[in-house]
Amino acid sequence: MVVRRVMGLLEDHIELGTLECRYESGQARRRICAVTFGAVFGLTAFVFLQVALIQGLLRVGLPLWALCLLTAVIYGVLAGFIYHRWGRRDPAAGDPFQASGEEFKRNLQWIRQNLS
Repeated sequence: MVVRRVMGLLEDHIELGTLECRYESGQARRRICAVTFGAVFGLTAFVFLQVALIQGLLRVGLPLWALCLLTAVIYGVLAGFIYHRWGRRDPAAGDPFQASGEEFKRNLQWIRQNLS
């Protein structure tokens, strides 16, 4: 009877670990895709817009150092926004494998109580 319940607990534990592993791998894929696309789009935009902005503003008569500083600030803010919006883990999800750890502790406690 106890062995059957222990085996059932272990099966439940493995199933929960599998579910969390699938969730975490999906989150990692999402994060990698967001960072990759953000970097590619950010770099492309940086190249094209910086050339156009610098050329246009140099013709207006602004100094080159001010233009470089302005574009660096603008693209730094854009990169921070992309990371903040899509590159972070959802805080509502909790720590990775948190539920498995809690369930494992409860199972060990139950096994110790019933096998002692």
